[in-house]
Amino acid sequence: MAPASLTLALVLLPAFPAVAQRLRVTETAGVRRFGYPVTAPLPPLHIPALVQLQLLEGDKPVPAQFTANGIDFNVTLGPFEQREYTVKLVSDKRPPPSLQLLSRPDDRPHEVREDGDSLQVSYSGSLAFIAPKNLLGFLRAVKTPQWDYLRPGSRGLELRYKDDLLFRAGGFGPFGAPTGARVTKEGPLASTIEFSSTEGLRSSRSVASHVRMEFPRSKSWVKTTWTVEDPE
Repeated sequence: MAPASLTLALVLLPAFPAVAQRLRVTETAGVRRFGYPVTAPLPPLHIPALVQLQLLEGDKPVPAQFTANGIDFNVTLGPFEQREYTVKLVSDKRPPPSLQLLSRPDDRPHEVREDGDSLQVSYSGSLAFIAPKNLLGFLRAVKTPQWDYLRPGSRGLELRYKDDLLFRAGGFGPFGAPTGARVTKEGPLASTIEFSSTEGLRSSRSVASHVRMEFPRSKSWVKTTWTVEDPE
């Protein structure tokens, strides 16, 4: 189901150390969702840089991943159902680096590692997504130890110019600059890789391209957002 069908409303409350802010998640497409990933930015909370945060539904703790990019958690919703959550400061002690996770002791984080000319995102003990650092072909493999779910030879992401010419995204730009790849989020519930490049078109034209690939642990897909900046 399309992630855009899930509506997330953020209501900021005054200040710490009481309640920091509330999150409202609404199912808007009329379908039932199980363990559906939710990602939300957190506005500046004007609190010390390192704190212990917790996500609550009512007074029940909910597994959540806090990073500098915001919060990640999963929800189960019926059609058009709405749930409310609270982000709360529970301690002023120094947390582990970059995130706080309230979850089962056996939870293991995504592993994002470099493997030659590719980045590999592995989780659930078996499933792995392999993306080339230069983005050519988009995804090189989605596999388990027994199966590879992609056929080789994909052209990946393409830009269609106004005269119907196709230009592959990725590789080296028109000025020799390679596509940049970096891991912007890594944790027990979700990881993110971002690619930035300059794509050459006809008549010495070029456009800036940014691709964000999000890997939620609760699902076996990757959510991709591709932004092309074309001033013309």
